[in-house]
Amino acid sequence: MKRRTTDYNDLVKNRLLGWVIVTAFAILPARGQDAAPPAQVTAQQDHRQMMYQLHIASLRPGADGNHPQAPNAAKYDEAKANPYPALPDP
Repeated sequence: MKRRTTDYNDLVKNRLLGWVIVTAFAILPARGQDAAPPAQVTAQQDHRQMMYQLHIASLRPGADGNHPQAPNAAKYDEAKANPYPALPDP
């Protein structure tokens, strides 16, 4: 198995890359200070804006558990709720 020797060019590249990364992290926080504060919006305004951005015209109603005759009534069969009715005796 050949062992790769580190030459001078690799050391210079690594050191230059390190300085670029350190400088970038030093500059990024300073640039964010000039930004305007975020807009204060209500939850309803935020929901409406997100629906607009996602091109969603309306949301379908969820299951209605209070009215069994409703078209969107919850259809849960309580008899099937426990898939393990016979537990082993410890």
